[in-house]
Amino acid sequence: MSEVKEEAVELVPVPEMTPEQKHGAGEEIVRSHVVWSLGAGLLPMPMVNFAALSTLQYYMLKKLCGVYGVKPDAAKLKHIVAVLVGGIAPGFLAQSVFGLVPFVGPAMSMSTLPLLSGGSTYALGRIFVSHLEAGGTVLDCNPADMKQAFAKKFEEARQIIPGLKKSAAKKAPAA
Repeated sequence: MSEVKEEAVELVPVPEMTPEQKHGAGEEIVRSHVVWSLGAGLLPMPMVNFAALSTLQYYMLKKLCGVYGVKPDAAKLKHIVAVLVGGIAPGFLAQSVFGLVPFVGPAMSMSTLPLLSGGSTYALGRIFVSHLEAGGTVLDCNPADMKQAFAKKFEEARQIIPGLKKSAAKKAPAA
């Protein structure tokens, strides 16, 4: 995973929120990071887009910790991202490298990498929100036990992401 400067992002204390407000804030964090991940999937260099994706996912988990009042542990958050998203890394990297093949590669890569990126971010965010809402912390999060839930949410993302892409396009400022 790429090196992350911890001082670059400060956790802002969140005023006391109801569980419904926390859930709404958590869902918005996941949604916005999915949209950013869709863009990270379009980066043309294989290792750059994977590094950008893992960094986005790390910061998503860190922001979710802030909403739910859980102390983030940088090493554990990186481990969670690596274990859960690492399962799709071979497919992600294969699609990235396939993008280097002249003519057909870039078209295939640009159609699949954003979905892999957004889907993995959606799945990671949703299961982490569920874990935090169940009273879990970063330290008691066992990503190996979450792999099956991650796979289900990743499949669910295939249905949801096209709608997110459309809503993000509508919210984008006109050039």
